Amino acid sequence: MDKYMNPVNINTNDVKWSVSGVKGTFKGNVLYPTTAGEAIVTAKIGDHVVGTCPITVLESPAKLELNYDKLNINPGSSVTLSLKGWDKNGYTASIPPENIKWSTGGNVGNVSSSNVFTANKSGGTGYIAATVGSAVVSCPVSIRKSGITKVIQDFNSTGIKLITSHKSAKASFSLASNVYKSAKYSAKITYDFSTDLSVNRAAYLSLPNGGYTLDSATSKLGMWVYSSSKNPIWIGATVHDSKGNYKSEYFAKGITWTGWKYLEVSLDDLNTPKKVTNVFAVQPKNGKSSGTVYFDNLTMIYTGYPDVDMSKVPKTTVPNDENYKDVTVSGDDSMTFSVFGQSTAYGSTNKTQIDMLNKLASHISSSVDVSVLVGSNDGLTRSSIKVPQLSTTASYKSLDINGNKLIQLNASKGGLRVTNTNEWLWFINQLNSFKGKNVFVFLEKDPLKFNDTKEGQLLKDTLSDFKKKTGKNVWVFYKGNSNSSYMDKGVKYVVTAGFDSYGFSDSNKGAAKYAVVKVKGNSVTYQFKSFN
Repeated sequence: MDKYMNPVNINTNDVKWSVSGVKGTFKGNVLYPTTAGEAIVTAKIGDHVVGTCPITVLESPAKLELNYDKLNINPGSSVTLSLKGWDKNGYTASIPPENIKWSTGGNVGNVSSSNVFTANKSGGTGYIAATVGSAVVSCPVSIRKSGITKVIQDFNSTGIKLITSHKSAKASFSLASNVYKSAKYSAKITYDFSTDLSVNRAAYLSLPNGGYTLDSATSKLGMWVYSSSKNPIWIGATVHDSKGNYKSEYFAKGITWTGWKYLEVSLDDLNTPKKVTNVFAVQPKNGKSSGTVYFDNLTMIYTGYPDVDMSKVPKTTVPNDENYKDVTVSGDDSMTFSVFGQSTAYGSTNKTQIDMLNKLASHISSSVDVSVLVGSNDGLTRSSIKVPQLSTTASYKSLDINGNKLIQLNASKGGLRVTNTNEWLWFINQLNSFKGKNVFVFLEKDPLKFNDTKEGQLLKDTLSDFKKKTGKNVWVFYKGNSNSSYMDKGVKYVVTAGFDSYGFSDSNKGAAKYAVVKVKGNSVTYQFKSFN
């Protein structure tokens, strides 16, 4: 644009590019930085600066993220891959194809120089892996195929019941350990269908839990059957379709062999197979038989995506959490606080929970300076705790201790603005007036789960901007479904699950943990602790 804001045609060869703040080279109008940091790109035509642009050049990625966590794909099909890199401080950038080293395993296909993956036409399973520097991310790949087999009942389990069709059908059932196709049992039916030839006589093995759900693309069932003698009994299964109709499907109409034999039956006559509820031996009327028959490895044959052997997929790089360690702190510039997450999912009458909270309250009173609860339930807030307390169920407030600011926000109605119209202004004033080194913010839940996700993102951006502008440590704690942490644009986020921790039960109390945070000057460390 000229000085009157009129468009001007420019010969790009006349533009002289330069960068300050980092080192790098230009090829045409493309910058290839060789060091990391904050920088300014400047464009000149002649002696006139015609444009500048601030940029951030990230360090080598500590973590990589593909646009697919798992890839199910048809034979010969293609998808475009994209890769994002995260540095150790949680800043992200897209990574161009020329900087990515791609590899595949399991002969599943190839990735082109433009990041396009094309699957093999022959099918298979394996993985795609991307490497940038020392960071690796992998994605399991499964190519759709027909004739996938999956054993859905190996007859090694309890819960199988014998049902006979008629009082004249004499039969017994047991798990047999002396005859089986795969260890360690098969289903043994001893039958006597030699009386009352006027009716069908059958012995049904009712499968556990009402039967097994079939993949919608199931085309066949298979089963191994053993007999020591030839007999006229029929072998079948009861299969239900997606509309609730059921039908007897027959593997064999008469046993014409001895020993083991693998049998299959087509389900093409059913409208979308949905469930198999039993397998059976039946003697049609006008015939008679007696003997013993063994069933093993009831198998579903379907068209779908085979399971990937995850032991052969390269491990995705998980960044080392430099803050996760136990240290001893003391002095006027030190502080220790605990953070526990609790939701309304557990009632006040839960004895295990109450006992653990009492134990935690006793421990907190003797070992930390501040007790914090994040979540939607204040069950931990009790008079027995003798130190200052914060809880995200209460109104917003802050504490200043030894150069640290602890900010309790209230988003109980789904966000800050709808909970209290004054909360945002108060919060901004808390940040702008703080002269210390560390800011700790406590929330009921992930800000991106506010009713207004844009407000949640604004909160995150506000904290990131504050971190970038002041250089102070900024940590955010909230109640989630895991005990974990991550960095996002310079801000540390710590998630605590409390009694929602994976595997927590009356017999596995150690799964529930709380965070202990220790501060010394501008050094902040933390660990998740059990209630022991």
